Amino acid sequence: MKRKASYDIVVVGAGPAGSTAARVAGENGAKVLLLEKRSQVGSPVQCAEHIPEALVHHVNIQPEHIAQPVSALETYLPNGDVHIMPARGYILHRNAFDKYLAVSANKAGAHLWVGARALRPSSDGLIVIHQSEEKEIGAKIIIGADGPGSTVGHWMDQVNQDFLVAAQVEVVLDKPIETAKIYFHSDYVHGYGWVFPKGTTANIGVGLSAGIIGSSQKILDRFLKRLGYGRERVVSQTAGIIPVGGPLKSTCSDRYLLVGDAAGQTHSITGAGIANAILCGEMAGRAAAKTIQTGNRRLLGDYEKEWRTYLGRSLQRAVNNRQYQKTMWTNDQAALSALIQETWIAFPNYTREKAKN
Repeated sequence: MKRKASYDIVVVGAGPAGSTAARVAGENGAKVLLLEKRSQVGSPVQCAEHIPEALVHHVNIQPEHIAQPVSALETYLPNGDVHIMPARGYILHRNAFDKYLAVSANKAGAHLWVGARALRPSSDGLIVIHQSEEKEIGAKIIIGADGPGSTVGHWMDQVNQDFLVAAQVEVVLDKPIETAKIYFHSDYVHGYGWVFPKGTTANIGVGLSAGIIGSSQKILDRFLKRLGYGRERVVSQTAGIIPVGGPLKSTCSDRYLLVGDAAGQTHSITGAGIANAILCGEMAGRAAAKTIQTGNRRLLGDYEKEWRTYLGRSLQRAVNNRQYQKTMWTNDQAALSALIQETWIAFPNYTREKAKN
């Protein structure tokens, strides 16, 4: 085994969370290595690519990263009712956006290795396989930003347990669409379908609870037929899992931090995770760099305190609504429509405390 180098901080995963953490840590003087197991940052895309407009206050989103702005969120209920909520946002070109974030991290001083997979921890860092060779990397702090089934999370014995299984295609549109669209149906158990427009195309997908009988791909095909689209319009397809069980019990130790999907920081009702990944990535990068600067490992705990203070209440509300939704899910259209009005973010009752069952 080859000893390649030593770093203050090694970040595992070059998605929005990891690249942001690496950039912020680098800007604060830390020596950082950013690892990405795929051969190309940002590809393949496994994301619906929607972000809220407010995210522009935290990251410098370039025009070329935006496929299309959207002005509202339309919610289609099983009983046929449609609810429209003003909600400005953007549908991204996620591959270009992720690459930009990784480039920004590199410009801030972080070294970037693509095609590099974290294998196991070592006494003073971790073992990585890179360019078909195992290498031991020294690291004072390791940040796990490596997705729903995080390897670093397993090292901490902190792993996500509850997932949505998502399947998505990009489809050629007949005409432009100006809004993001959400569809509820008893088929999409504990989840929903979506149409997110990208100019001449749209991301169309479904997400449903893991372990539900029936293939997400077959359910996606039925959704496409309901919308009037055939497979002959599909220009790309993808699938993945989304952690929706809420934040993990612990995202911090004296050596490791977890951030983004790896930490369960996705929204349990919507499955949205890009904005939280970037916000928490900033917090993780700052806390890790400050710890390196001072040598005080207790400062790593500032990360967990900060993100839970900022996001904990809203994420717990989402968890509560999801648990209630799972308990009360039904195939009855009227009852399911009423349930969605109790538990979906577009409706006033979303913020009300739900009775425990």
